[in-house]
Amino acid sequence: MIMPTQPYRVSIIIPVFNQWEFTSKCLCSLHRHTSEIIEVVVVDNASTDQTREELDALGASLWGDSFRAIHCDRNHGFAHACNLGAKIASSPTLFFLNNDTELTPNWLPPLLQAQSEDASLGGVGPLLLYPGSNLVQHLGIAFLPGAQAEHLYEYFPAKHPVIFEHRHPKAITAAALCMSKKVFMDAGGFFEGYQNGCEDIDLCLTLGAQGYRFRCVPESVVYHHTSQTVGRFDNDQPNSALLLSRHERSLTPDLHRHVVQDGYDIRLNEWLLASVCLSATRSAELVALADGGNPRLCLDMLDQEPLWEEGYDLLAGWLDARQSFQEALHIRTLAAHFHPSKMRYIQMLKAAQKAGKPELAQHALEKLEKIATESKDLHRKAIRRVQWAKSSGEPFWEKLYMGWLSRHER
Repeated sequence: MIMPTQPYRVSIIIPVFNQWEFTSKCLCSLHRHTSEIIEVVVVDNASTDQTREELDALGASLWGDSFRAIHCDRNHGFAHACNLGAKIASSPTLFFLNNDTELTPNWLPPLLQAQSEDASLGGVGPLLLYPGSNLVQHLGIAFLPGAQAEHLYEYFPAKHPVIFEHRHPKAITAAALCMSKKVFMDAGGFFEGYQNGCEDIDLCLTLGAQGYRFRCVPESVVYHHTSQTVGRFDNDQPNSALLLSRHERSLTPDLHRHVVQDGYDIRLNEWLLASVCLSATRSAELVALADGGNPRLCLDMLDQEPLWEEGYDLLAGWLDARQSFQEALHIRTLAAHFHPSKMRYIQMLKAAQKAGKPELAQHALEKLEKIATESKDLHRKAIRRVQWAKSSGEPFWEKLYMGWLSRHER
């Protein structure tokens, strides 16, 4: 192998299993938008599609000897593939990248700069957006009571001011994760006991216990199609149980710490699910500014304040009246995401039926079925949450659950 005249700035490690269409687009965008000297290592988990025949040739045509492909004899899973790639990587800096991503201009320098300026960072990642939109897919992982995890400010506009706040989430996704090879190897790499899920959270919590912090850098943007691997969510329950057994003490809620400092609040819905919301005062101010539901004004106001619940109703109602059912469905879907409730999913179901979108109608039905399942014995569950909050020294959550109990007295 002929080595480059200058050392690699980064070794890009991409685990793949089938999905050649995504892999080829990912590699081409990586080549097109990266001017730095990099090494690219693709670990193929025994793909059965075009990957086997076309990967090596495409990689060599783009990077020559700076491209390396490892073809496994069977699918060992995400963690093993990443660990294998990291082991043979030549650069002291690693960048783990999912194959269902597309890079954008100047994506790498902000990540390298962030790492060089803060030695406490165990890893950094870009701002991940949904393809074909300016909406956030990932800005970090926040935690709720019960060790539930969610993407912070998912579906917010990418230019919203909260996206650019300097924050340190407990964990960030490994869909696009930059870190020191030494830090990664000293931590033991990704724990291989998981089955395509929770590996990144586990690694971040392991490093967090050692004093490292994490950050998403919004000046670096990557588009992420998300969860394209077949069976991606098949092992969610055992993965979550394993994560809890390994990191129970670290899985304390922190969503409120992020959103309160950004001027938002948290409320509990009818089945005790916490969601970020506006204060009642702020909502009233926006309604007063809405000019009787002017659609253009409502759209602009929602772009500036995506948590404005009444704005979704005003805009969706206007679109429905004009039989713009596709657009109304988009608005109802966002409303259900930000403000989950039985009413919101019923509205989404009806909007999907009007728009002729059976897959979204089915999604809404599944959500309603899940609500019915999770709505059993809620009073006792809320009491247990109050007891947990008191014993754990979580006054924010104690007040929230006590408020829910007072509103839902038998």
